[in-house]
Amino acid sequence: MELWRFLAKNRLLLSEVFGFDVSKDTTRLNNYMLTKHINSDYPPTLLLHARNDLLVSLSQVEQFNTFLKGKNIKSELYIVDDGHNAELINNNPDAVQEIALFLDKYLK
Repeated sequence: MELWRFLAKNRLLLSEVFGFDVSKDTTRLNNYMLTKHINSDYPPTLLLHARNDLLVSLSQVEQFNTFLKGKNIKSELYIVDDGHNAELINNNPDAVQEIALFLDKYLK
């Protein structure tokens, strides 16, 4: 986790993950963009996000939620105050209830 934080803080994360300098090879990076591969077959999506997330801003998640809805994909955004990854669930037990409600709604 310390390595992950170091790479993210120093803006090296994407280059290390993809194996090329993403700032110099944007054409190659476009092949990995999630939004390029989303179509009407994409499943309903629940986005759980913490306001204090340091890696992905709340505005980016809101934009992605809007993007999904623009593609007529059922999408819901649930925002909590703090947490990241497993911490998000541990710090916000109500998020588990949101997950259960979402699954109940779309897995009938």
